[in-house]
Amino acid sequence: MKLIWYQIGNGANLIFNPGVVNASSNFYINREKEDTLGVQDSALVFNGGNAYLTPSNEPSFDITTGTVEAWIKTSNAGSGHRAIFTKETAYGIYLNNNTLSAFDWSGSGDNFAGSSLNDNNWHHIVFTFQPVAAGQSTLYIDGVQQASFNYTALNNNTLALIGASGGGATQHFNGSIDEVKVWNEFKNQAYVTDAFAANKCADGNETNLIAYYNFEDGNSLGEDLAGGDNNATLNGAVHALGKEVFCIGTCEGLLPEVLSVNICTVTAVVDSNVSCYDLYDGGATVTSTVGDAPFAYQWSNGPITPSMTNAGPATYYVIVTDSNNCVATDTITITQPAAIDTSVTNTSPTLTANATGATYQWIDCNNGNAAISGATNAAYTATANGSYAVEVTVGNCTETSSCIPVTVIGVKENSLASQVTIYPNPNNGIFTVNIGGKENNSSLVIMDVVGKTIYQESTTAKKAIITLDNIENGIYFIQITNGNQTITKRIVKQ
Repeated sequence: MKLIWYQIGNGANLIFNPGVVNASSNFYINREKEDTLGVQDSALVFNGGNAYLTPSNEPSFDITTGTVEAWIKTSNAGSGHRAIFTKETAYGIYLNNNTLSAFDWSGSGDNFAGSSLNDNNWHHIVFTFQPVAAGQSTLYIDGVQQASFNYTALNNNTLALIGASGGGATQHFNGSIDEVKVWNEFKNQAYVTDAFAANKCADGNETNLIAYYNFEDGNSLGEDLAGGDNNATLNGAVHALGKEVFCIGTCEGLLPEVLSVNICTVTAVVDSNVSCYDLYDGGATVTSTVGDAPFAYQWSNGPITPSMTNAGPATYYVIVTDSNNCVATDTITITQPAAIDTSVTNTSPTLTANATGATYQWIDCNNGNAAISGATNAAYTATANGSYAVEVTVGNCTETSSCIPVTVIGVKENSLASQVTIYPNPNNGIFTVNIGGKENNSSLVIMDVVGKTIYQESTTAKKAIITLDNIENGIYFIQITNGNQTITKRIVKQ
């Protein structure tokens, strides 16, 4: 006895005897049949030695953007590269020591995906490729993305082959191949998920389908059902084998005996959106499933549990498979609040935060970012030269502006200003400061334009020679304190 799954509708009423099944999701009919009844899907078995197929219309496979897909089954494809479909020196997919690979002849070589496929089970493999300028190419196994990478398909005048490469002379595949499709378009995740979940065959009339082989004819030609004059010649010991995986479509024989109906659905909801801009604290959970337990979960960002966390703002999908291999998907979108405006208008000595509808706390950048007592308005007027920033809070989210230097306070009012001279200014990084002042002890602090201290010293002399030959050219500020008087002057290194 064999188990066959047919997808027969989406959102329709299914009439059975007795009863009616109603649902708004995909329906899968579980049917059993004897091997001697009906028309069974078949695959081609390759012997790993001299068996391969040669499509006849090679130029139609000269593409640089496209998709190659097939169902394969092997217990051991053979050592090294074993070709599934290849247009050698242009593009191709292999099992390399039983691991799926897309080989890139432009230079990067093997691009591997997933684990070994020599488990003697049927697997749906898909290779989607496009020029590097358009984005990355992708390998899928059984509906799940396994690898993405830069890939360049070369447009070379070489043979297209199924089950071998090197003109049919090397890298012969050992195992079964079925439902080979070649498209001249880049297929997305939604297509791949649906193609695997529903196990669909094609009818040959699909847009952008270059070639399609389902190996049902059983004669000396692998008939191309896409109508592109790409019939493939069978070479060597290739034979048909009844396949346990059945595709869905008009190309399959159907039996009237329906024994049971399996319906599988999944619903996922957002647990929490991102709390603050550019954080990764969102999450979602599968809240309900319909089908036969146990269920297997696969989120698009990696988790294999009913819930996923630590997610950023994006759209995610979850694939749920029940014990009967009935597959359902759902998508959710996690959002984030807008970024907080931390820009500041500088009209020294007054600084004004531009954000509205927020709360504010001004901080002293030169004092370990300490909060300035009472400075909680949008505008802050500095009472001393220094560097200041504002913390802006909207809801539960807080962002901090960059530090802004205030350099004009007290220059006119401070008598020390008339006594200090700096020369030469501009300079090459070596200059003299005549300090003056009434007190013997003075401190010199040099800051860049964002208030970062790059030099400081204490001196009892009235003159200091300073060397800054290890800093970049630009504008800097020197803060001179003598007793209880402080001034700030601008210096230019050029």
